[in-house]
Amino acid sequence: MPKMWGHAFYQVYVTLASTTTTMKGAVAVNNESIREEMQKNGVAQWQVADELGISEGTLSRKMRYELTLEDKRRVLKAIAKVGKAVGKSQKRLFESVSREI
Repeated sequence: MPKMWGHAFYQVYVTLASTTTTMKGAVAVNNESIREEMQKNGVAQWQVADELGISEGTLSRKMRYELTLEDKRRVLKAIAKVGKAVGKSQKRLFESVSREI
């Protein structure tokens, strides 16, 4: 193994460590905070895409790479809006089931 390889691998490590991409195991996870927000709010990706007026496939492809700050803001607003609606629906469902019991 050439001596330069050690330095080259170190450079790759430093580059990866300084990016905004989070590493989980061997798989890079972009936009992890957005994915966590969707999960925390009980919102599906298709619901967010619907709120944004795009297809689920388009949102999925965009999420493969780190979103711009402006796109993140738009997606987080959509998550919040859909999350409120989902929360209200779940509350109404719980109340109606409670009355039946």
